[in-house]
Amino acid sequence: MDWDKFLTPIIVGLLSGAFGSLVAPLVNWNIDKRRQKNTLRQAFLRDCYACVELNNSRTDFRNDPLYARLRPYLRQEVITVIESEVVFIQTGGRGDGVNNFKPLVLDDLAKLESEWDLI
Repeated sequence: MDWDKFLTPIIVGLLSGAFGSLVAPLVNWNIDKRRQKNTLRQAFLRDCYACVELNNSRTDFRNDPLYARLRPYLRQEVITVIESEVVFIQTGGRGDGVNNFKPLVLDDLAKLESEWDLI
């Protein structure tokens, strides 16, 4: 009897089955981890947008606990505008008014959304 005819398919089948049973859970785990990370990022950004909309003054915004989480993602220029006590007055254009920090924060949030591939 020629054992090579039977032995080779058996070994190949066992190896491929073992490989598949080890790799498939890792692939699924990685997909679930990425999905959960994106879900948490979306919730974070949604909360940030709500925080910007809710807080009309720089003081209220920087005292919000969410600002501490958002701060590492903001440009230094935006942080300076939010945390300084200097009065900014802009006449005309986007964000006109006194101490209007919102357009700058919204720009950074949109950039973050793009970097995280959420849009």
